[in-house]
Amino acid sequence: MIDAEGIIYAGQINKYNEEGLKPTALGTRLRVSDAGSCERQRWYKGMDFDESETPDLQTLLAFHVGNSIHDFVQEAFVRQAVMGGVSVDVEVPVDCRALGVDLSGSADLVVTYSDGHKVVVEFKSASAYGSKLAKIAPKREHVAQAGLYARGLGANAIHIVYVAKETSFRDKVRAGDVYEHYFELNDPVFEGRLETVFDITEFELIRFKRVDKAILGGLLPHPIVYDDSDGKEGLSRLKTVESPGPYGRASKNSHWECRYCLYNSLCYGIGPDEVSI
Repeated sequence: MIDAEGIIYAGQINKYNEEGLKPTALGTRLRVSDAGSCERQRWYKGMDFDESETPDLQTLLAFHVGNSIHDFVQEAFVRQAVMGGVSVDVEVPVDCRALGVDLSGSADLVVTYSDGHKVVVEFKSASAYGSKLAKIAPKREHVAQAGLYARGLGANAIHIVYVAKETSFRDKVRAGDVYEHYFELNDPVFEGRLETVFDITEFELIRFKRVDKAILGGLLPHPIVYDDSDGKEGLSRLKTVESPGPYGRASKNSHWECRYCLYNSLCYGIGPDEVSI
């Protein structure tokens, strides 16, 4: 009997290992796409540490499905732009070093209208549960990512587009559903909160600068994550992960990021304190 699952997994792992971690858009230490993530995780990437975990088959397939959706949507936007009379650029390198940190990235799409109004468009594929949440509001880290691109490019607004890649009758989501969120940089993002897109990017810049300083100072930073569990209005909360839960498995009282962090074992073995390297 042919082990189809084993063959698919081996193929995905080989492809993943061959591709490796993409270099930053402009050779910077830090990448904009890490907005929202744990500060220690950003440090590991910035220092080119090898990952201590191996993604499972489901994670790898979901990643490649997401990339396929991303490429298709990007192409559709470019084709439509020809008829819409606007200028569209894809995978635009963004230099954020003028914002005071060694940071860069690539914006999915930048739309420029005839009057000069410029919009950064970011595409995200989402699970059924993620799509359910995307109906209501964008993810904070996606706002931060798109907002940093906008600031680096001198754009006026961001447009975050979610495409559902799964169907869930319980959540009233079908594969292919699209949810959109548009903001000018000074628009409040979440209902009942005061934070604008600009505020969220300022918060993330502080976090990136802290990681950049740790890299330059030869220090492994605390595993600091953003926590939004208490729901208070207009407040941004950070906390240190005292002990990460196991990779790949839900763990009570452990932060959800640790479950998906490819540096999980490295972090667990060191502990939560700042360490001199």
